[in-house]
Amino acid sequence: MSAVSWEETKRKAHERRAAAGLPVRSAQEKQAAMDRLTAEVRAHKLAEVRREQALTQHQVAASMGISAPWVRDRTR
Repeated sequence: MSAVSWEETKRKAHERRAAAGLPVRSAQEKQAAMDRLTAEVRAHKLAEVRREQALTQHQVAASMGISAPWVRDRTR
């Protein structure tokens, strides 16, 4: 049994996706997607905490020193 490096496995997968005409994201695109996902998770957690503490979006915004629309758009 021979071992294959993780980098080799990723390279082969990348080649197969490209050959099949499937989208292949760059490292920057992958990082941007991860950043968006992290922001969504944080927003969801903030919304949960806000609801658990029976706070309005305006109250949260005031305590954070930000605008209510910023909270509203991220804690639905």
